[in-house]
Amino acid sequence: MSSKLTSLDAILIFLSFLAVVGLAIVIKKIYYRFRYNQRVYIFPRIGVKGIANIAMVISIAIATLLLLTIVSAGLLGILFRAYPGWRVTIEGILIKVGGLLFGPIIGIFIGAATDLLSVALTAGMFHYGYFIAAMVYGLLAGIVKTILNVSHGKQVRFAFISTILVSIIGIVSVLYVLLQPTPFQINFFTQLTIQQWQLALLIGGIYVIGLAVLWGCMFAYYRPTILLNFSEISYWFKYKSRILRFRRSLEKKHNPQEIMNAQLNWSARFGADANKALLNIAQKRSAIKTNDRQNWLSYFAPVLMVILLGEATVNIFMLPQFDLMFSLMPYDAWLGMRSLMLVITIPMNIAIVYPVYRIVCPTMKYDYMEDTVESRSVPLMVD
Repeated sequence: MSSKLTSLDAILIFLSFLAVVGLAIVIKKIYYRFRYNQRVYIFPRIGVKGIANIAMVISIAIATLLLLTIVSAGLLGILFRAYPGWRVTIEGILIKVGGLLFGPIIGIFIGAATDLLSVALTAGMFHYGYFIAAMVYGLLAGIVKTILNVSHGKQVRFAFISTILVSIIGIVSVLYVLLQPTPFQINFFTQLTIQQWQLALLIGGIYVIGLAVLWGCMFAYYRPTILLNFSEISYWFKYKSRILRFRRSLEKKHNPQEIMNAQLNWSARFGADANKALLNIAQKRSAIKTNDRQNWLSYFAPVLMVILLGEATVNIFMLPQFDLMFSLMPYDAWLGMRSLMLVITIPMNIAIVYPVYRIVCPTMKYDYMEDTVESRSVPLMVD
């Protein structure tokens, strides 16, 4: 079966992503100029600290790659020379961290530098396809960083925007597999046969599960807030409205004895339950404050979105075409293998990227907006 994409098409996919990012930055520049009287830099202004942080991310990626090669007794080094795609799979994991920290433009630079250093230090084979794939990882991670900035820290808004973007990529991926020029089936070790529709169903299932995990985590994180809202509504209808009516009734009484009897009657009937409900609300508010201090969702949600976007775009649309240049296997076999690898690579990416990102991000304290946006009152050149 002939592939639907050529190498040129795969490169054009990358350039189209780059063009969309460039257009978005131009629109952002115009919007910030007239709306906030601020200038936006296409390439962030990186100082000494920023350069050191970028170098640290690249060095972590390379060090991880070399460590895996040493621990595996050189097996991965052989894989890098025999099949360069493995290099992209492993090094791409930490390129995503760079894009999440520094945005799309620097994410592309981190992907390029990481790929070149990986080739040099593992005696691997350079290929422009895997080089572009590494840069796409950084670009997509940077796009998620941009969505984070647009969301202004509101995680529900980020989840909605990300869900729309991931759903579009997921639908396109499923249609891409289903609409191949000729029907195909993939045979693995003569025991496992996967039909074309089954592969498409698998890819769609991966995206559905990924989005379900995202919204499940959203519900788990905001569950104390949801319960607090229900408790406050319940308290209002059960006690607060009664308290207001009770106070209005006291205003009509002028006899001190009647007022005292009414208060004692209220305390006997509703006082204990009302105080218990208030205590319950206070405990739930305390739980929310504790949850905010342990804000794991603000790290996990972006990581999950980066992985879902990056793994699909690179492994389904780009890498199978480049894999053809190093093997006699047909395109559909590579497409099937890359798609099935998502079942392994997505959990593996989450297991590595999430803890690294959660540790590195607070340590660096890098403010992306500070390096890309400034007031137009600040002079561009200082004598």
